[in-house]
Amino acid sequence: RSIVSPTPGTTRDAVTALLGIDGWPVEITDTAGIRKSSSDLERQGMARATEAFANAHLRLWLLDGSTAPIFPEDDAGWHFLINKVDLPAGWDWQRVPHAQRISAHTQAGLAELCEMISRELVPNPPGPGEAVPCTPEQVTWLRRSR
Repeated sequence: RSIVSPTPGTTRDAVTALLGIDGWPVEITDTAGIRKSSSDLERQGMARATEAFANAHLRLWLLDGSTAPIFPEDDAGWHFLINKVDLPAGWDWQRVPHAQRISAHTQAGLAELCEMISRELVPNPPGPGEAVPCTPEQVTWLRRSR
């Protein structure tokens, strides 16, 4: 759903998509990256990203493993992901020892990422046979996603 490019500053809007992770409906939002920029248009995209962060239940900071990283000013509350682990390391990944390592290209680590997302968003899932609160729209969406 997102336009991607090796050129920084490509993403300017908050783009959302609905996923099913471990049977739970999850809305993800891809936002502009946060970095220093002299472009007014890019700064507007970063402002929209900051607003999306403030409303998120779970925040993931994606680091490019193949090039020098950009970290958030305040790393509190972020879950770090190191992407492009299929490429040679462009920095010492041990600087972020708890970061999950993934490759969007090879899909390495994506199952573990989904498990973490599920665990963080639904820390105490109902047991077998227990009721699960949901809206009629979620029921329809889940039926379509199967």
